[in-house]
Amino acid sequence: SLSAVVFPEGWNCLIESIGYSAFSNTALTSIELPWNVDVLENFTFSGCSNLTSVKMNLNLKEIGYSVFSGCNQLTNIDFDGFKINWTAIEKDDEWFVNSNITKVTCNDGEIILED
Repeated sequence: SLSAVVFPEGWNCLIESIGYSAFSNTALTSIELPWNVDVLENFTFSGCSNLTSVKMNLNLKEIGYSVFSGCNQLTNIDFDGFKINWTAIEKDDEWFVNSNITKVTCNDGEIILED
């Protein structure tokens, strides 16, 4: 029944990665990743059917397999960076498999995702 996660701001947040299936099958509705998270491991948010809002940070470097599988209400990801930063992130080919995500909104426009 986990529905909210609040990470500490600033230098107090030492989380660098969010582990395998860490928030899967929870009742999360939105999440803003801390600035220093650079890895989302496989299935991080898989099965979060209530998730509607995700904000990722510029420091993100890797997105694993099926991170958003089953997040059927999530259609857009907000990325606090530019398109060139988003394309530089190492992403599993199926990071958004079985989801309804169609675009990533960056500071300089949108990236339309294709299956």
